[in-house]
Amino acid sequence: MLINSVKLLMKELKRKNPFTNDKPGRNWLEAFLKRHPELSLRTPQNLCERRAQVTEEKLRGWFHEVEDYLRSKHLLDIDRSRIFNCDETAFFLNPKENKVITDKKSKGIYNLVGANDKECLTVLITGNADGQILPPMVMFSYQRLPAIIIEKVPRGWSIERSDNEWMTGESFYEYTTNVFYPWCLQSGIQFPIIMYLDGHSSYATMALSDFCIAHGIELISKLNAHYTTHRCGFISTFEGCLEKSCF
Repeated sequence: MLINSVKLLMKELKRKNPFTNDKPGRNWLEAFLKRHPELSLRTPQNLCERRAQVTEEKLRGWFHEVEDYLRSKHLLDIDRSRIFNCDETAFFLNPKENKVITDKKSKGIYNLVGANDKECLTVLITGNADGQILPPMVMFSYQRLPAIIIEKVPRGWSIERSDNEWMTGESFYEYTTNVFYPWCLQSGIQFPIIMYLDGHSSYATMALSDFCIAHGIELISKLNAHYTTHRCGFISTFEGCLEKSCF
C-alpha cells in the first residue's frame, strides 16, 4: 500500500522518479521506518482455511457495522443506482474442461493450445444495484500493449498492463478517475455514491482515498471476499453464463 502510494504521489506531483520500476525499494522502506519510529513493518499471520473462514457472527457483525456507517452518512436508503459493486475476475484463455464429440473407440483426444494453460485475462467488472454495467477494465501482462489490442478493444473500455496480470493500485486509480467517475457523471448518477470492493491492500492508495473523498465516493471493503463472493457476488452468475455459452 505504501509503495503504491509513493509511486502515484510522485506521478501526480510530476516529480522525477529515481526508483527502479518507479517504485521505492527495500533501502528506501528501511530509511522511511527509521524516520518514523512510530511505525513498524509486520508480517501478517498466514491463516489456514478453517481459521480464516467467515463465521455467521463475523458476517452479521460486518452488516451491522456497514449499516451503522451508512446511517451516519445518510446513505442507508439511497436509490439503488447509487450503489456499486466491483469485482476482479480471471478468464482463462485455455480452459481444461472443453468437451468434444468423438468416436467411442478414440483413446486420446488432444486440443492444441498455447504453451501456458494457465494464461488468463484479468477483468474488473463493475455494476450497480439498478442493473447497469459499466465499461470494464482489462489487464494484460505485456510490457508494451500491441497496437492490435488497442485497436480492437471496444470504445470506452479501460486497458491496463501489469507484470502479473492482476490489478494494481495504480490501475484501479486510473479506472476510478478516468472511467468510473466520468461514467457516473454522464449517466446522471446522484452523488454521493457507494462502491463495494474487495479488500485487497493493493487497491488502497492515498491518491485513491483523496479522490474519492473529494468526489463523494464512499469505498466499503467487502468482508473476506474469498469466502463470500462465491455465494453472494454478482460476478459468479456472469461467469456461469459465460461457461455455458463458450466452453
